[in-house]
Amino acid sequence: MTNVNASAATTHPRKTVAVIGGSFDPPTFAHLMVASQVVQLGCADEAWMIPCGNRPDKDTRVDAATRLRMTQVAIEAVMPDEFPVKCCDIEVANGSFIPTVSLMRRLRERYPNITFRFVIGSDLPSTLLDWDHGSELIAENEFIVLPRPDSKPESEWPEGFKYMKVTDRVTANPPLLTTDISSTAARNRLRELGWLGAVSIIPKQVLEIIRDKGLFFLPETSVCLSLKSNVDNSQTRIDAHQLTRDQF
Repeated sequence: MTNVNASAATTHPRKTVAVIGGSFDPPTFAHLMVASQVVQLGCADEAWMIPCGNRPDKDTRVDAATRLRMTQVAIEAVMPDEFPVKCCDIEVANGSFIPTVSLMRRLRERYPNITFRFVIGSDLPSTLLDWDHGSELIAENEFIVLPRPDSKPESEWPEGFKYMKVTDRVTANPPLLTTDISSTAARNRLRELGWLGAVSIIPKQVLEIIRDKGLFFLPETSVCLSLKSNVDNSQTRIDAHQLTRDQF
């Protein structure tokens, strides 16, 4: 089960959930890597990916319902059923963007037996006071901090900021895996190379949604057609090889 319905409450014993908010425009393997590692390294029992509604401060290219569906499909395609990474529709079901401080309050109200920790990069703590009701967000919540380049030192993080650094949970084995692949980079790749040019950074099932809906790119670019031709030729060679081998 990969989805968390906004109308469903829980009576299970208290557990810790890492909240990973984002536009997921589109979701990439990097998002899934973050979600899986906060669980694998013991920062939380589960990770919930929560696509945002339409944001006033950010130009989302795709409507919220489609981004929610792509996130659900990404999780279903990559994560085993028993692995505790889920997609929560609480913000998309709201119909519009919810500020982070309000989102966390709603989650605590709806799921009183769960401890929620909000996941952010290490480049963001120093900016939290500039967020909507930032001082309340800091006072009311715990955070999981992922390493990011160009971050300010912890001495410049706000007073009262309660956090767990993922790197503090890492031993020599397993190491923390990181990537700088962003949704912006994925969109650029899609625009430049077409949907086949993004097979290494976006799950195949999500790419099929992107292709079928014509999202992010012009589907008949020369590069895309060239890549498709190469893939088709490669598949033909594989099938021919398989046929020859089966005949012996």
